[in-house]
Amino acid sequence: MCRLLAYAGPPVFLDSLLVEPRASLIAQSMAARRARTPVNADGSGIGWYGERHEPGLYRSVVPAWSDANLVSLCRQIRSPLFMAHVRAATSGEVSTANCHPFTDGRALFTHNGQIGRYALLRRRVEALIPDELYHLRQGSTDSEAIFLASRRAGLAGDAAGALAKTLSAIAAIRDAAGIGDAADTAATAAGMALGAASLDPAPLDPAFDFAAGAAPLDLGAAVPQIRTQPGSATGETRGPCGRDDTATIRFAAVHADGSCLTACRWADDGQPPSLYWRAIETASGRGTVIASEPSDEAEEDWHLVPPSSVLTAWPDGRMTLKPFDPLSTGRPADRPAPVALQAAANV
Repeated sequence: MCRLLAYAGPPVFLDSLLVEPRASLIAQSMAARRARTPVNADGSGIGWYGERHEPGLYRSVVPAWSDANLVSLCRQIRSPLFMAHVRAATSGEVSTANCHPFTDGRALFTHNGQIGRYALLRRRVEALIPDELYHLRQGSTDSEAIFLASRRAGLAGDAAGALAKTLSAIAAIRDAAGIGDAADTAATAAGMALGAASLDPAPLDPAFDFAAGAAPLDLGAAVPQIRTQPGSATGETRGPCGRDDTATIRFAAVHADGSCLTACRWADDGQPPSLYWRAIETASGRGTVIASEPSDEAEEDWHLVPPSSVLTAWPDGRMTLKPFDPLSTGRPADRPAPVALQAAANV
């Protein structure tokens, strides 16, 4: 589908993570190793935080492996917080406006996944974007729609809560429309209203803050106890990493606000796109890399983010892991139970 990488830690040159490793993100644009679609040639982009308030942004429809401008920028930019993306289009044409990351103010957002049957739901999902933000809708992807709808839901204040609330609203629209049934029915006005109402008012409903009251797992202190072998039976799913024709919502995404990274991994059928993290040591201290797949030879140092969880990483080396499941509150009886967050020993 797509590949992404994000970093939080002491400032490093972007090429040290995006260009130099043998299985770097740029190499994955030509030959991803853990995706159904190995070629990600429909554009690329980087977003980074520097000395100015707003993040820098570069996006292009040129395949990353042949984009000399991208490589040149990566060799010159040094940042404590950045993200990058190579695209294999599932919705929306190949255009700069559809390339990730997406940005608004201090926010950066990149996504791997899809809203199943998005063509049938697009107008209703776009109705979740408020009028005051709709002018920011430059492309046609489901990813950008999720980002802008989440801005309405309070992304700036509680990224995980806003994303959960938005995904829940999209699932409600799909379910009300009957999309995914044996015979797809026409989407109803009630479905659109149900989805939009679930994002109002702008302040988050505490019921959607699924991590509230939960003691987060401090990954910075727990790394030696929760090592995961890539490909082990701890939630990695290679199957739904390319486009599929089901109505499933698959979501692996990273949001940044200039102070930290918030990375979510979830799907409503329990088979989310892959997402890994690893700690790295730099000359100035410890940093954290989050990626769709391991990007270097030290695969034993990579840990799979469990399904239905959110990982938060700060540039000072702190990391926490909390539950993330948009359907865990107010879940209809006929909707399958969410995948439980695995014990720390199995992360």
